[in-house]
Amino acid sequence: MASLAGYIQIANRNLDYNGGAFMCRMVLFFLFASFGVSMMNLCLIGIDRYFIIIKPLSLFYRNYKIYVLVLGEIAIWISAVATNAPILDYVSVHHSDNLLCDIPNITTSVSVYLVAHATISFIIPTILILLIYGRIISFQKSYQRPGESIKKQIVAEQIKKKRFMKMLTWISVSYVMISWPFFATIFGMAVTQQSTLMIRDSNIVHFLFSFFSVTITTSIVILNPFIYLKFDLNVRNRSLALIRKLQPFHNYSRKHRLVHVTSAEPTNLFSTRL
Repeated sequence: MASLAGYIQIANRNLDYNGGAFMCRMVLFFLFASFGVSMMNLCLIGIDRYFIIIKPLSLFYRNYKIYVLVLGEIAIWISAVATNAPILDYVSVHHSDNLLCDIPNITTSVSVYLVAHATISFIIPTILILLIYGRIISFQKSYQRPGESIKKQIVAEQIKKKRFMKMLTWISVSYVMISWPFFATIFGMAVTQQSTLMIRDSNIVHFLFSFFSVTITTSIVILNPFIYLKFDLNVRNRSLALIRKLQPFHNYSRKHRLVHVTSAEPTNLFSTRL
């Protein structure tokens, strides 16, 4: 919604310097906070599946699973908001170009923040994703059910393993490959202390790389559900089941329609005595 409002304002050219700065701050804050939530949620899902697949007998996780997931989700949202809150102060536009979202003055403290932001939002989640999913994939490759002797069951089990490993691999690869150009740009800006406007004036190729890296990285917020629908069979099946339930409204109303039957016999209002 923030992005849509910003694009409408830009298309109508109704933004002055203050309006452009406010819109850039709001749009980038919500986009990167959503991105951080998506990345850290993928880590939380990986932790949940790690215990389900590799340590299914863990009494701690079986007893406190709901608490772990709820507290983890709360921590994710707090971390995403706290990590991206400085955007509301650092991000602005230029008087010469009030449509270019930028960090006009990259000081040493801003450079430290950019490195910390990239580390928390990308490097740490990426390492966790690779470690957790790599451990799950390795376990799935070597795991063999005890007492399995029927050939058909073995073949079916191998197919399920391959599908599961493919899903985990592609989700991880999709997130990392979509995200790394932007955070590489952030590291470059932090080291050189060059704003986006300075990059545009000095090298148009580097500017285009920076511009499209932001666009591609923020698109992960939109691509996130489609990635899961593509590679996660459970999510896809549940989504299709939900669509089937919601689709036939007319059948639902027809099934639950009540037909009232009234008696046609007249009622006696008077009685006679003999």
